[in-house]
Amino acid sequence: MPAAGAPYGGAPGAPQNVNIGEALSWAWAQFKANPGPMIVPGLLVLVVAAVATALYFVVAALSSTTTTQTADYGNGYSYSYEVSSFSVGGFIIGILIYIVMAIVLIYLQVSMTTGALRVANGEPVTVATFLKPQRIGQVFLAGLLVGLIVGIGLILCIIPGLVALFFLQFAVFFVIDKSSSPTAALGESANLAKTSVSNSLLTLVVANALSYVGTLLCYVGLIVTWPIGQLFYAHCYRRMSGGYVAPAPQ
Repeated sequence: MPAAGAPYGGAPGAPQNVNIGEALSWAWAQFKANPGPMIVPGLLVLVVAAVATALYFVVAALSSTTTTQTADYGNGYSYSYEVSSFSVGGFIIGILIYIVMAIVLIYLQVSMTTGALRVANGEPVTVATFLKPQRIGQVFLAGLLVGLIVGIGLILCIIPGLVALFFLQFAVFFVIDKSSSPTAALGESANLAKTSVSNSLLTLVVANALSYVGTLLCYVGLIVTWPIGQLFYAHCYRRMSGGYVAPAPQ
């Protein structure tokens, strides 16, 4: 199977303007043609979150201790209250649960982005399409760099963080699609955003709007909006970078 950046048909062309309506229609058409494989990562996120939450409460119940404290105010007045605390073992298990869940979520996010690029290539869609990530280690490093830069920017009066997010939004796509190194991908993403400011801004706003809509139904809507959002992003990224986009299914 070819890499995510190796299209099944068509050669790369000149960069194009993003047509939001076309990108959304393309993403919806691709999702509608193969909804089953595309919702699997979202379903797995719900399962993992449910299991992690259940384990957390079980560990909390088994490892916490409750003691009664009494505050004496004098003159016969006192107030009693209970204090609960985790054991060291329970705290460590809770941290491990969080780490495992974070690893699974990162794996599924990289898988989803890789799958969206495979769809843009015109590759046949199966469950494995959205469950087999490419270059996950490099993507993790790129995501970590982006997160640190954006996080520091948000601390510095928010606006610098939003600016950083705007310029670095395509870094993960470059790592997967062009086999760029994490640091090179940051520069390539910034250059792409800089050469097409309006297109990049529209892409960022619409993609985040899709994510927001998905959270309105207790996050269940993300099962649908997550793959559609990634397909939309892949379409916009390929159009802006002059890459190949497979025709939408009829």
